[in-house]
Amino acid sequence: MDDVVVAELGNEAPVVFALNSLSLAVPAGNPGAVSSLTDLERSELYVSLCSAGVPCGDLSEEALTTSGVSAEVDSLEPNVKGVLAKLENGDADAGLVYSTDVISSDGVDEVPAGLSAGPFTEYAIVALNGPAHALGERFVEFVLSQRGRGILADYGFVVP
Repeated sequence: MDDVVVAELGNEAPVVFALNSLSLAVPAGNPGAVSSLTDLERSELYVSLCSAGVPCGDLSEEALTTSGVSAEVDSLEPNVKGVLAKLENGDADAGLVYSTDVISSDGVDEVPAGLSAGPFTEYAIVALNGPAHALGERFVEFVLSQRGRGILADYGFVVP
């Protein structure tokens, strides 16, 4: 969205319409008996996180640092889908993924870890200039409407 603002591609300032927090996720049934974020320090667990420099990796690092947890990380994935796949396939005992990913997957369970209060990834929206600007404005209005926000909440997003 920074590129959109710098290039002045929209008439309005972008608006944050949704937030996404991390969840401590485990394979369905929790075979590693993970019960808290501090369990990521257990060397016998196979822990998968996103790599630094990608949003889920930077957010994971922030959450772990804030929580004072020094995770014993076994794999760093290029994106959250990589972590989710390792968990769904039983190739990892625990990982940090977005809350929306836990909701959308039948193959993982969430372990309460106090991450729902943040840190968050923010999602912003703005109608772009151009021939479809009016349509873009209608879409932005829908996303920001009560119905749009309800749909986002149903899929695990936090709506500001």
